[in-house]
Amino acid sequence: MKWLKSTTQKSWVASCGGKQVVIPQAETSDNRWLQLNEDEYAEISKTPVIASLIKANGIMVLSEEPAELRNSIPALQVTNTQLQADLAVAQERIVQLEAQLKDATHVDIEAIKAEVRQQCEEEKNRALEELDAKASALIEEKEATIRKLGKKLKKLGGDSSEE
Repeated sequence: MKWLKSTTQKSWVASCGGKQVVIPQAETSDNRWLQLNEDEYAEISKTPVIASLIKANGIMVLSEEPAELRNSIPALQVTNTQLQADLAVAQERIVQLEAQLKDATHVDIEAIKAEVRQQCEEEKNRALEELDAKASALIEEKEATIRKLGKKLKKLGGDSSEE
C-alpha cells in the first residue's frame, strides 16, 4: 500500500484504473491521504506530471500508514472504546479465574491433606503389623530355642524347676 499527499496547498487529480483520483492538499480538516495499492500506484506514477511531482517532492509518498491517520481523534475514540470493552471483559475474567483458583486451591489442599493423612495412617498400620509379625516370629523362635534348651537341661541335670 502507498499513501499520497501533496506537500503544498494544491490538490492534484490523476487518472487511475479508468477513474479520477484526487491527491489531497497538505492540510485538510480530516487529514486525508490518497491510499493506493501497489498496482494503482505503479499506474499513477507512470503519468509524467505525477512522476515529476513525486521526484521533486511535490507529492509525498509513504509506504506505511501515516501516524496522523492512526492517531486521529475519531480513530482514537474507536480504539479507546474497543480497548475499554476488552479491559472490562479481561477484568471480569480475572475475577472469575481468581474465584476458581481460591475454590480449587482450598478444596484441593484439604483433599490432598486428608489423602496424605490416610495414606500415612495406612502405611503406619502396615508397618506396625509387619513389625508385630516379625516380633512374634522372633519371640516364637526364641521360645522354641528356650524349650529345646530346657529339655536338654532336664536330660543333663534333671533340673525340674523350669516350667
